[in-house]
Amino acid sequence: MTNPIPFLAALLVTTQVITAHAADMGKPQGYDWSGPYAGVFGGYVWSSTKVTDLGVIVESAAPTNGLIGGLTAGYNVQNDQWVYGLDVDAGLGSVQGHGIAVVPPANPNVYDLNFVGHVRARLGLSPDQGPFMAYLAGGVGIASFKFTNGENGEQTTGTYIAPSLGVGVEYAASNNLSLRFEGLYDAFSIGSGMIVANDYKAWLNDAVTVRVGLDYRF
Repeated sequence: MTNPIPFLAALLVTTQVITAHAADMGKPQGYDWSGPYAGVFGGYVWSSTKVTDLGVIVESAAPTNGLIGGLTAGYNVQNDQWVYGLDVDAGLGSVQGHGIAVVPPANPNVYDLNFVGHVRARLGLSPDQGPFMAYLAGGVGIASFKFTNGENGEQTTGTYIAPSLGVGVEYAASNNLSLRFEGLYDAFSIGSGMIVANDYKAWLNDAVTVRVGLDYRF
């Protein structure tokens, strides 16, 4: 897949601009981000799959993209403008890729990213303790990846665990509801996980996710 660093850098700049603008809008100050929350999210995943057959690369980066949605939960502690938190999520996806039929007329291999979850620490900045917060997040991403052999239809599932980084912005629309927009980068290519299916070996490459969410703060 393409290098995600420029994308995440652009997203970070965007969140900084939005937050700086919010600080000048004259919104009421003194919003408290502390406490538990739970919510929902939806977004889109860009990834790819690498496959070898008897040690020969047959797919270096087969696009494996699609929609994802799920649940989030977490807890924040605020100290002046700084917000510290733990954020977890679990999402089910319709994220799929297809290979090239190695032995026509056999069907191509199919690659499915069915589940992605995260456990992340968050560091946020809420200018003037207002209703906008920009944040960085880092932790672990977990994915369930299924390989379907196009020659015989056999399916093999593997679990991937990898470092995860994210950046986002969150807006408190009320005392209880907040909206968030964020980007995530999951480095699955350097994490643990590989599928072995007969002569095939398959690896899930790094994934970039853009998503929006709605949280309820208790």
